[in-house]
Amino acid sequence: MSLKPRVVVVDHSTETADVLQAVFAPRGVQVERRRSPARRPGAPRDAEVFVLDEECVAPPPSLSPPAPEMRNRVVLGSPASPPAAGPAAATSANYLPKPFQYAELIRAVETLLAEREAQAQPAPERRAA
Repeated sequence: MSLKPRVVVVDHSTETADVLQAVFAPRGVQVERRRSPARRPGAPRDAEVFVLDEECVAPPPSLSPPAPEMRNRVVLGSPASPPAAGPAAATSANYLPKPFQYAELIRAVETLLAEREAQAQPAPERRAA
């Protein structure tokens, strides 16, 4: 059974969530805006892609790899703070400096959703020769 894909947006502005909602809702993707990247109790982990505004995310206690549910994310950050400098972006390959184009963000989210879907597919069974 495949979980309904969900994009979680943590951003001060509602505009980012509104744009992603307009693009992804017709495709059956739920877009949810939150004040924090913390997972809701009972929410499935495998269904989420995060879009995080670096200014909204408290720095983690260390720069260790993110929790599994946070690996699929796009970090929106300041051009003055390159990915290597920002704690939220330190482990993110999907870093978009502000100002960014929504087309770039949409492509990054589409890529992550496709990767999540591919990971969710069961591996084909191997037959003994």
